[in-house]
Amino acid sequence: DEITNNKETRDFLHSFQIYLRDSLPVYILASGLPQYVYSVINSKTLTFLRRAQKCNLSPLELSTVRQEDSRVFSLPAKTVMGMSKLTNGYSYAFQLLGDLVWKNNMEYTEDLMNEYDSALAEYSYDKIYSEMSNKDVFFMEVITKNHFSTVRELVDELGITLQEFSVYRDRLIKSGILYSPKRGYFEIALPRFGEYLTRKHDMQMMNDVFIAG
Repeated sequence: DEITNNKETRDFLHSFQIYLRDSLPVYILASGLPQYVYSVINSKTLTFLRRAQKCNLSPLELSTVRQEDSRVFSLPAKTVMGMSKLTNGYSYAFQLLGDLVWKNNMEYTEDLMNEYDSALAEYSYDKIYSEMSNKDVFFMEVITKNHFSTVRELVDELGITLQEFSVYRDRLIKSGILYSPKRGYFEIALPRFGEYLTRKHDMQMMNDVFIAG
C-alpha cells in the first residue's frame, strides 16, 4: 500500500526476484500514486520489473459501483446512479463517498459534497497537484474550462503541435490524471478534479489580490 521507491521497497523486491527465479508462485499487489509506481518499475536496480508480466487495474465499472451501493444503502435508483457517477470509478472515491453516506445515517445529501470534495483534496488531490508542473496545471485548466475531450481541440485552441502536447499528455496519463479511451481522445480520470483545479485557481487569484493590496 502506498508504494514508493525507497530502500525498504527495493530490498523487498530484490527478495521477490529471488523467489521468481526459484519458480515460486508469488505475486505482488501494489497501490500508490502512479508516478511512484513508475518510479519503482523504472529503478536502475530493479530492471527485472520492466520485463515482468504486469496487470494494471482499470477504474471500477460504474455498474458494479451502483450494484454495491444499492446493496448497502436503501436509496432511490436515481440517487445511487448519481453517486456512482461522482466516483468516476476511482476506487478511493468509491470508498470515501460510501463511508460518508454510511456516517450520515445511510442518507445521501448535497451537504455531503463539501465533505467529499474536502477529503478528496486533503487525502489525494493535494499530493497529486504538488507533483504537477506549471505546464501540466495549465493544460488541465484549459481542458476543464473548455470541456475538451480530443487532442485536436486542445492543440487547435492553444496553437501548439501534437508533438508538443504529447509529452505532457503522456505524463498526465502516467500520473493517473487523464486516461485515453481511444486514440486522439482523453478524459479526466479523477472525479471532480476539474472542480478542484478551479477552486485552486480561484484561491490563487484571491491570494494574489490580497498580496497586491
